[in-house]
Amino acid sequence: MSEDFKIAHSKELISEDAINEIAASIDTSDDALKFIFFSSNYNKFRMQNALKSKFGRNVMACSTAGEISPKGFTKYSTVGASISSKIVKFKKYEINDLTKFNINDAFEIRRDFDEEFNFNINDVDKYAGILLIDGKSMLEDKVIALLYKVFMPLKIVGGSAGDDLHFVETNVFNDGELRSNAASLVLLRSETPFRVFKTQFFKPMSDKIVITDASPRQRIVYEINGERAAIEYANILNIPVEELNPYTFAKHPFVLQIGNNLYVRSIEKMNNDYSLSFFSAIDVGLVLRVAEPTDIVQDYSKLFDNLKNELGENYFLIAFDCIHRRYLAEQDKIDNEVNNLFRLQNVVGFHTYGEQFMGMHTNQTLTGIAFAL
Repeated sequence: MSEDFKIAHSKELISEDAINEIAASIDTSDDALKFIFFSSNYNKFRMQNALKSKFGRNVMACSTAGEISPKGFTKYSTVGASISSKIVKFKKYEINDLTKFNINDAFEIRRDFDEEFNFNINDVDKYAGILLIDGKSMLEDKVIALLYKVFMPLKIVGGSAGDDLHFVETNVFNDGELRSNAASLVLLRSETPFRVFKTQFFKPMSDKIVITDASPRQRIVYEINGERAAIEYANILNIPVEELNPYTFAKHPFVLQIGNNLYVRSIEKMNNDYSLSFFSAIDVGLVLRVAEPTDIVQDYSKLFDNLKNELGENYFLIAFDCIHRRYLAEQDKIDNEVNNLFRLQNVVGFHTYGEQFMGMHTNQTLTGIAFAL
C-alpha cells in the first residue's frame, strides 16, 4: 500500500478507542483527505467529539449499515482511510439543510469550485466528486440531480448513510457535528489515474408495468397497473401477497431502464393498505419491470478484474455497497465468498441505504472510485 493512501479498521466498541486506533494508522493532518465510516451503535455525541478532536478539517464521515475494509464486511466497527494532498487537490463542501437545497445553492458550489480549481472542461477526466448524504432524508434524488446538473460531465459517486437497519436516524459529519438532513461533498482533482464505477447484478424478469398511483415525496406506491401495489407485485411473482417479506423485496426489486442502463428501485416494506414503500424516487406514470438477480459473486469479481485491467495490479478503492446486496449474500449463504473477494482489496467503504452515480440515486448497486497505486 502506498504511503499516499492509508487504510485502518477498528473493532473497538468505545468511540474514543475506535477513533484513536484509526488515527494511529492514517494521516490525520488537515492537508490529507480523510474518510471515516462507523456503526450507528456508537454513542453519537462521543463519536462526534472523537472525530472532531482527532481529525480536525477535511473529514468525510458518516454512520453506516455495515463497514467494508481489507478485513471484509464487518458490523459495529469503524473504518478509515486517508489520501495525501500530493495525490489529490480537494475541497469539501457542506450542505446542512437538504430540505432547502436548490439549484442556486448548487451553482454557488460550482462557482467556488471553478475559482478554487481553475477548472478547464478539457481536463474533466482528472476530476471527480464524492457525496455522503443522510440516508433517511428521502432527498437524495433531488440533491444528486441538482449537483450533477451543474457539474456534468464531471463524475459524482456516493452513498447514503445508514443506521444498522434501525431506520431511525442517519448522520453525516459536517462542521464538527454529526447531523441529519445534511450531506458532504468533496470535489477533487487527481494526479494519479482513477476510475468511477457502478455495478449491479439484476436483469428484468417481467413485462413492463406502470405506476398508476403514488406519493413521490413519501416514496410510496399505492397502485401498479390499476391494482393495489403489493397485490399486483405478488401476482407478477406468482406468490400469495401474505408471503411477501424482506427477502422477496431484496431479491426482486424494480428496475428502471434509461437507454441501455438499468437503475434499481428497491422496496423497503409493504404497508397495511397493500401499498409499497421504496428506497428511492418513484412517481405516477413511471414504467418499470420486476427484476431477478444474476450472480453477485461474479458481479464483484468482474468489477475487480476490470479495475485491475484498467488501473494495474494494485489500486485503492472507496466503495458504497447497498445493504440489500449484503443481505442477499448472507441469506443465500455466499457471504464468505464475497468477503474473500474484498479481503484481497485495498478498500474502505460502507453498506448504504442508497447509492449515487452521476445524476441518479439508485439501490442495490455498488458504486465508488478507485485510484491506481
